[in-house]
Amino acid sequence: MLFTPELSMFSLPIRKKTKTAILGVPFDSSQSVFAGARHGPLAIRFASTTLNDFSLLFRRRVSEFSISDWGDVEVVYGDFHKTQQLVHKALDSINAEKYLFLGGDHSITIMTVSYLHNRVGTYVHVDADPDFEESYQGFQYSHGCTLRRVGEIIGFEKVILVGYRATLPEELKALEDFGVEAYSTYDIYEDESILKNAFKKADYLSLDLDVFDPAYVPEVGTPEPFGLTPHQFLRNIKYLQPKFVDIVELTTTRLNSITAVFAAGIAREILIAMNR
Repeated sequence: MLFTPELSMFSLPIRKKTKTAILGVPFDSSQSVFAGARHGPLAIRFASTTLNDFSLLFRRRVSEFSISDWGDVEVVYGDFHKTQQLVHKALDSINAEKYLFLGGDHSITIMTVSYLHNRVGTYVHVDADPDFEESYQGFQYSHGCTLRRVGEIIGFEKVILVGYRATLPEELKALEDFGVEAYSTYDIYEDESILKNAFKKADYLSLDLDVFDPAYVPEVGTPEPFGLTPHQFLRNIKYLQPKFVDIVELTTTRLNSITAVFAAGIAREILIAMNR
């Protein structure tokens, strides 16, 4: 059910009962442009070993906090529902107060939110795409449908979409019809306080790495130009204190991936923000 990691995030304890748990979900069967997000958890863990666990931003170390790395769920590629069952069983056994999930494509968020839904007040979806399709290529649990399914699970009034810029008129109309609070990248260019206000509310933060401009973060499932900069995100990360976070859509087959290093750095700041 769980693969024990050979490398843990920032050399944290492995499979210990702690306040916060790190769990990889290397499922990428719904990727539609570039594939390889199944390697995300491994790549992020490896990249973390090249970084200090000390954050100059927060002046704290990841290792100061009660955090353990539980490895990866043994996913079933091509079978969303079976993998979701395995994710739920893993969460039953871990039983942590807070979680950082490493994807995997964005469909893993449906799996985690469906388990944690009673503990989520506000869900913040940070993504270049709204992911609001009713179905994509005939499948309702595609990464392109994630926000739609999450809204159905927890209620659309509890959802905030931040950073989108790749969409169609039909999808924009659906967001409006369902009453989703949504802000594009261009809205954030005009008013960066959007990030601050959304981050303050987040109980669950779902971070698709494609929200960042591919000039900074190139190895993602669906890269899209004109994205956020890392500096915009970091300026507002101090307002985050979520209980649950996922980092998804890192798509690489290289251990020297600059996108993985970036994701590991963001994970360090988020782990401290969650636990400080």
